[in-house]
Amino acid sequence: GVQVKQALHRSTRIKSISRRRLQTAKDIEKKQQRIRLSRWRAVKNHILAHPFDPSRGVDLSPFLQAANATSVPVAIVIEAVHTATHFGFYDFLFQSPNSILGYPVATVQPELERSTLGQSKLRVCRPDPAAAAFQTQLEHTAACGCKSASIRYKLEGNIGLGAEVSALLKPFAMALLNDQRFLDPDLKRPGCEDTSGFATCLDLMPVDRCIHKNKNENLPSARETSRPMAPPDLSRFVQAKTVGLFSKKKAPPTHFWIISQLVAYLLRPNDRRFGRLTLAIENIRGRPLDQLYNDSFPRRKVLGLHVRRGDTCIEGGARELKRHKGRVCDDLATYATSVRRMIAKYGFNALFVATDDAQVAIEVIRNAKSLFGLESKAVFVANAQLDRNKLYGSGYYNSNIKKLASTEARDDANALLDDLFLLAHADGLVAKFTSNVARLALALSNAMRGGNCVVPYESLDANWCADFGRLTGNSINGGAFYC
Repeated sequence: GVQVKQALHRSTRIKSISRRRLQTAKDIEKKQQRIRLSRWRAVKNHILAHPFDPSRGVDLSPFLQAANATSVPVAIVIEAVHTATHFGFYDFLFQSPNSILGYPVATVQPELERSTLGQSKLRVCRPDPAAAAFQTQLEHTAACGCKSASIRYKLEGNIGLGAEVSALLKPFAMALLNDQRFLDPDLKRPGCEDTSGFATCLDLMPVDRCIHKNKNENLPSARETSRPMAPPDLSRFVQAKTVGLFSKKKAPPTHFWIISQLVAYLLRPNDRRFGRLTLAIENIRGRPLDQLYNDSFPRRKVLGLHVRRGDTCIEGGARELKRHKGRVCDDLATYATSVRRMIAKYGFNALFVATDDAQVAIEVIRNAKSLFGLESKAVFVANAQLDRNKLYGSGYYNSNIKKLASTEARDDANALLDDLFLLAHADGLVAKFTSNVARLALALSNAMRGGNCVVPYESLDANWCADFGRLTGNSINGGAFYC
């Protein structure tokens, strides 16, 4: 009896020590997050106070052109670009301008090419004045037009978050064409019951600054309402809003360019989300924010990899083509082949992996050398603590999301958006463009780099597309998919 009591006492003591250590670790992490967020705000305020410091070597002429073209103060242009492209834009200010590399949108045309491996050398990217001007128009009118705003839509919360964001693009475009203020949609997703909408729940910048009185009304579904709409043509609209920046000699904006700007405006992380992302960015890049001024500080060249498995691999992926997904269940070795090709051509020396597969999250680090030719310390996975088996490992995601507790649903949404932003922040991308997340990441990446800078990429199954939820995507696996 004495031995049993002693064993129970030791067990209780060990559990108590473990709980204290866990709480201490959480307290330290919270303190570090507060420090990072405070440092980020100080950096942001410094830039806004001194936006034209020529010692940084930043070409400011595009912003001046944008200000002249839109007849608004230069300060609004700068703030609009900050807001639209957020932490990606600051790369232009903190890094040597020559470190931002990519391809011009018109040269690559992601709608026509599955890969950039056949392209020539990368070029140095410069901010696109038309992109700055267009984002300025979106931001400058955010507080205007509430009385003549568009219908407020809802996101039903029963499909993947990438698909939900994609479903907003057509209503957003239609509101712009009709000179209406696009209202922040209501989000019916589990975990968002106590928030005022899409942006608030997902830690994003508000889409508008209107007062929403119809939160609990029976709002129309963005996905179901927009699907029958004719695809909007924003080309002339953008040219009109950026007058003087698209001349007759310069080709009108491409569909990819326009979509990238819309995605950038909808997906602007607020300070809270950025505070959460900062640690991952510093860790992956190998360059802390307070050293971003120092161009001699080592910086990793990161390739983003999106491994989409989850419900794609139910029954070996046999149902995916029948359900117009365009995907098959590829193993990690298939992705690794593309990663090695990209490393060989572009010289990437680090890998960020976003995945819905728990085993993949382990294997990419454990077998980094044999899979990618990289050391395990050069491979990174965000939100490693996420229970991917519970969220994505059994049954179809669209069915499982309805059964998640609020905390689990929030973890899922935060992890997906973190992955999307970090993929967009990478210097290159390997993915499947049958995935909404992958298509959004490439579009956001272009906007984050100034609007005319497509990073090297390779899609395993389809060209990039954004046809507002219509069944027009073409996969090499056969059959159309909703794009």
